[in-house]
Amino acid sequence: MRHSPKRRRMALPLGAGVVGALVAALTIFAAALPAAADSAGGGTFKYSFDAATMNPAAGTTANVKVNVSDIVAGSGETTLEACYTIAGTNAATNFGVTSGHVTFAAGDTSFIIPVAVSGSAATGATGTVTIAATCPSGSGTDAATLAASGTASAVLTVAANPITVTGVTPNTGEAGDTVTINGTGFNTISGAPDITFGTTAATGTVANDTQITVAVPNSLTPAVYSVTVNDVTLTNAFTVTASTTMPTLTSLTPTSGPVGTMITLTGTNLTGATGVTVGGVAATNVSVTNSTTVTAVVPSGLSTGSYDVKVTTPGGSATLTSAFQVTAATTPTVTALSPTSGGPGTTVVITGTGFTGATAVTFGGTNAASFTVDSDTQITAVAPAGMTAGEIDVVVTTPGGTSATSANSKFDNTGNIADQTVTITLQGQFTLIGWVGEDNMAVADALKGGPSGPHNGTNDITSKVSVVWGFDAATQTWKAYFPAQANVPGANDLTNLRTGLGYFVGLINPASPVQWTMEYGNVNSSSSMSS
Repeated sequence: MRHSPKRRRMALPLGAGVVGALVAALTIFAAALPAAADSAGGGTFKYSFDAATMNPAAGTTANVKVNVSDIVAGSGETTLEACYTIAGTNAATNFGVTSGHVTFAAGDTSFIIPVAVSGSAATGATGTVTIAATCPSGSGTDAATLAASGTASAVLTVAANPITVTGVTPNTGEAGDTVTINGTGFNTISGAPDITFGTTAATGTVANDTQITVAVPNSLTPAVYSVTVNDVTLTNAFTVTASTTMPTLTSLTPTSGPVGTMITLTGTNLTGATGVTVGGVAATNVSVTNSTTVTAVVPSGLSTGSYDVKVTTPGGSATLTSAFQVTAATTPTVTALSPTSGGPGTTVVITGTGFTGATAVTFGGTNAASFTVDSDTQITAVAPAGMTAGEIDVVVTTPGGTSATSANSKFDNTGNIADQTVTITLQGQFTLIGWVGEDNMAVADALKGGPSGPHNGTNDITSKVSVVWGFDAATQTWKAYFPAQANVPGANDLTNLRTGLGYFVGLINPASPVQWTMEYGNVNSSSSMSS
């Protein structure tokens, strides 16, 4: 079935079945909200800041500890909620967040406010952390008061970054060499160190507090580079020199195939390879895997026959004589698709023959968003935006020709159509909607108008919405998404919207109605909602 793009404005009435389900959900919502991230509240607690946690170093995570006591949970509640703000010059840049909320159990004696301190935060930079007496409208109503020894606010003061970089041993060498970065404070690094040579990322391991072992990136060309460890930079730290070691080639796989075939060259001293040729013609997509392996794609323009394969590095070149046999390309065929339906963004595995060297994959004449030739018999492609709705053909093009259409190449575009939209009017404290957008769309994308196409960002209502509530039938709990807390770990447990389910959308300013225009989902799905 084909549908032409259209724009629809939807409102009540709801279908009888959907109304019943949503009314039941509303009854549960009104009768007994669970103790969750933003509960009905009604509890009280006293608090005080732990001064020992208020001096984090730049580039670390500050776990601000807040001690709590005299906890009285609200009726039927097992958790309470505390809301906080962080204020100060460049607070958002230095600390990554300026407000948030934390839930804690009625039996806890403290809770943690995680604050990621920027590695570039100046020593002595401050941010004032304040616990709100009650959370803002739309959140819980648990009341916070000072403990006997508490203060209303506490000041985060950035301590000096414990990491220093003093040198690299040796300070000259070739790309691919293993070297040692010297300095201090490396044991304070959590997880793998973040290392760059210039702007190129490198992989290293912390050996001890004063040494990191790292491999110089293979892609670096001869030059002088700065070395950075977790935002601490030493300029002119390492000089990459040209390789003086001659390369060798010992084998090639495969040894035959049409133009477009991916080949793997094996040998020694291949680090920094600058080119591969087949019969004197430059290969494409040359990639150095390591010092013994290089991959490349046999270039177009070669006729059938046997050709030399040559690799060139800063240390010289090596050749395998008559190593690759170019064969005639065959016309590709498509024998199966999996899945056979979906929308833009769907990953489709195409099975058939003659796919080596494929230059294009189209869905109904529209180029795939991306595709990878896995083998001569398989391609993995991503369905593009802008496809015609309904049943369309998937076509593969190679140097040998274009695949014919058949029943096996049919793909049913039943998903999101980029230029179709639906508009909902949000008004009052909360609006109950039935989701008809793309199934399983991320809440963050939905509030921006959609995950792709011309509507993403142009219909963004994120700043106008306080919360989106949804009932999880599997766990019999309510889950929420708070746009203002999108980057706060653990703040949101509602992540995606499902077609046909009901949701409550809260506005920051209930007095001002909001028009929410979003990318439409399956054109065959129900479109009932309330506004």
